[in-house]
Amino acid sequence: MSEGGFDRRGVAKFLLNVHPDAIGAIKSEQPFRTGECAESPLWHLKELSDVDKHRTLHVTGALVQAFKATFPPLTEAVTFQTVDVRERGPIQQDAVLWRGRLPEHRPGRSPTIR
Repeated sequence: MSEGGFDRRGVAKFLLNVHPDAIGAIKSEQPFRTGECAESPLWHLKELSDVDKHRTLHVTGALVQAFKATFPPLTEAVTFQTVDVRERGPIQQDAVLWRGRLPEHRPGRSPTIR
């Protein structure tokens, strides 16, 4: 990173709300200030970090073993009707694990959350 890049991107993104004295100390150790450039240990750490983040495919997965849904107390006893339950196994983003339904609304007697 250049000194201009440090001032524009580095401070705004990574050092937001950091005291100016601390920013000055951090800036003084940057490779563009020390004259080490690509020989700097900081530069090598950054390159190792970037290789891991930008050149490696990270594969992750999730598996449902069990889950429990709870609800806040209501002013009257209500039994939820289960409509759909996800079985054990792999899940994807935005997967629905459980779907239920409240009983029909009765005029003058609607349950409310306490």
